[in-house]
Amino acid sequence: IILFAAFLIIEKSGLRFFDKFKNSRGFYATVFLLTYGLARFFLDFLRAYDLPNADARYGGLTPAQYGSVMLFILGLYLVFKIRTIRKYS
Repeated sequence: IILFAAFLIIEKSGLRFFDKFKNSRGFYATVFLLTYGLARFFLDFLRAYDLPNADARYGGLTPAQYGSVMLFILGLYLVFKIRTIRKYS
């Protein structure tokens, strides 16, 4: 719901910062990957780890946190790809 609200605010806002990017291909997918990856990473710290069937931790992080780091990195890659495409078009 929060992500939907953020997308709605971006779409309806009159901020010039978003105007040059929001019509780019993959803009909303990029915003989703960045925000979801970041939120999931930090919210996963709230999981219980002392229960019998708790998620395994590798290096202090759960597999979901490693996945969310990958989503965030993919989002950053798309940000730079969108920026370079916009520069040359």
